[in-house]
Amino acid sequence: MASNRQASSSSATAVLGALMVFGALSAVELVSNLVAMAVPAWAALFEPASTTLFSTGRCSCEVGLNTLHPSKELAVLSVLVSVVTLLLAILWLTGVCRRVDSSRAPSEARLESHGGLVVGAFLLPLFNLVAPYFIVKELWRKLAPVAADASGSLGLVRLWAIAWAATWVLGPGEASSTVFEDQALAAACSLALAVLSVMVVRIIEGRMTRRQAAYASASHSTPA
Repeated sequence: MASNRQASSSSATAVLGALMVFGALSAVELVSNLVAMAVPAWAALFEPASTTLFSTGRCSCEVGLNTLHPSKELAVLSVLVSVVTLLLAILWLTGVCRRVDSSRAPSEARLESHGGLVVGAFLLPLFNLVAPYFIVKELWRKLAPVAADASGSLGLVRLWAIAWAATWVLGPGEASSTVFEDQALAAACSLALAVLSVMVVRIIEGRMTRRQAAYASASHSTPA
C-alpha cells in the first residue's frame, strides 16, 4: 500500500509539473498574440511577405520572407508538451481508478471507469470531447468527503470540461492560423485548461490520499 501511494504521488507530481509547463507556454503564446493585436508595428514584423528571385515571361520564382509567426514555434512546443501531459494524465487517472477500487469497502460498488475506458475517453476523436467529463465526475463524486459535496462542488469539474472541449476544438484547427485573434483565443482556452486541471488534480489526489489513509487505518484496527 505504501509503495502504491508513493508511485501515485510521483505520478501526480509529474502531471502537475507538465501542466504547469503547458500553462506557462500557453500564457506566453497568449501574451505574444495580444501584443501583436495591440501593436501594429509588432504584427507587421511577422506578417508573411515574398520576394521575386527572377521572372521570365509568365514564369517566376518567389521565396517567402518574414514568415515567422510569434506563435508558431510556441505552438509546436505546446503540442509536444500537451502530448506528454496527456499521456501522464491518462496514467495518473488509470492509477487513481485502481486505487479507488482497491480501497473500497466490500459493500461499496466498483467504479464504472477502468484503464481501457480512460484511454479511449481521452484519445478517441469526438468521444474525447465529452467522455473525460464523466470519468472525472465519477471520481469526484466517489472521493467526495461528504455526500452533499459530491454534487454541490461539480462546478469546477464542469468548468474544466468546458475548457477541455474548447481547447480540443480551437487548438488543432487554429495552430497554423495567421489570425492573431484566433490564436489568442486558443491560447486563452489552453491556459484556462491548464489552471483548472492543476486544481482538479490536486483536489482528487488529496482526497485519494485521505481515502487510502482511512482505509489503511481501518484495516489495521480490524481484529484478525
